[in-house]
Amino acid sequence: MRKRDRAYRKIRRDKERKLQKSVEEKQKYTVQSVFAYKNIIKSAVKSTKNVSWKASVQRYELNVLSKTYADYRVLRTGAVPKCMSGREITITERGKSRTITPIHIKDRVLQKTLCDNALVPVITKKLIYDNGASLEGKGVRFSRMRMLKHMEAAVREYGTDFYVLTYDIKSFFDSIPHWECRKSLERYFDKDLANIAMEIIKNPLRAKAGKLKDREEKRKRLADLEIDRTCGICLGSQESQTMALIVPNRLDHFVKDRMRIKHYIRYMDDGIVLARTKEELQDLFSKMKKIMAGLGMRFNEKKTHIVKARRGFTFLKVKYHISETGKIIRRLTAKGIIRMRRKLKKFRAKVDEGKLTLDNVYDSIQSWLAHTRVAKSFRTVRNMLRLYRRLFDGYRLGKHREDRNALQAGQREKYRWSCDGI
Repeated sequence: MRKRDRAYRKIRRDKERKLQKSVEEKQKYTVQSVFAYKNIIKSAVKSTKNVSWKASVQRYELNVLSKTYADYRVLRTGAVPKCMSGREITITERGKSRTITPIHIKDRVLQKTLCDNALVPVITKKLIYDNGASLEGKGVRFSRMRMLKHMEAAVREYGTDFYVLTYDIKSFFDSIPHWECRKSLERYFDKDLANIAMEIIKNPLRAKAGKLKDREEKRKRLADLEIDRTCGICLGSQESQTMALIVPNRLDHFVKDRMRIKHYIRYMDDGIVLARTKEELQDLFSKMKKIMAGLGMRFNEKKTHIVKARRGFTFLKVKYHISETGKIIRRLTAKGIIRMRRKLKKFRAKVDEGKLTLDNVYDSIQSWLAHTRVAKSFRTVRNMLRLYRRLFDGYRLGKHREDRNALQAGQREKYRWSCDGI
């Protein structure tokens, strides 16, 4: 047997092994195993933790056994219990309006059971390592550290003259197609479990469509939901966060596996690619747009740029750039600093009106101080603390002049959660 024939036989065996493994995995995650009663009870305990002060949670806890058992009996038939999510809430964050759908505790237990016992264990194995959002053991800090490691590796490989592609997916949660969600779910789970997952995704949209006064529009919207011709998953849902990881996963594997790009990170709708030349990134981005079009999504052209690394770029609220000597410098974004200064001034007015307490302001400044530790920020922190002392008389941070050593990264803990000041 020739060497090429042996290679082909090995490829066929690997494909058959992978296919057999996927079939076994589908058989492992069934409606009966995922929605076992003990799993629902565990999810109920976890979901009510630290939120028992809410009236809706207290009412749910009074009859938790009967309610969970009623859901259990419905789920065993392959159906989904009636959605109890409330009305939508619109919040304004950094000048941008976002619509969030609060998830009722009963629905949250159902989603947690599905995610913890099926979606997360399976989907996590399919993601690239540098996809760090909404996963246990990862998060913003993990992605920032990975960004630093990729930058250091790029400087060793390319020198200081390399380019960075920063992209943003337009209307990320609102543009995720339901047909792609179903395709992703049916790839890893049996049809019954995929149907339940899809019904949970579409329940808030179905409830919203049911409130429409225009009968024709209402009929059309509900018909489109039945055949997965709609888009959008609600913010504030655990299952939505999980689906937001897996649907664009094809793009991640295309960049990493097909194009063999080593320096690539995605955090939800934001992504970074490092390469030696601008032309390489332009060619890559044109191919990435085709992949996204196949997913029914597109990039936000206004927030997508190709820049020189020495010029600087922003990722997860930290600005990175490289000095002439190859040193990687991380700074806080100017918008974030301005926003915090304005926030402190507004807090002063709200404290005077009795809408906030000084402890609330103190918690906010402590949170911001923890954020500043990811970047070079000595002067920024010093000036912010001066403003805090001027507005709030140094509440719980002391009224003394700043000690330079206390602002250094290694000793900044002197400022954290201290009642006596420096």
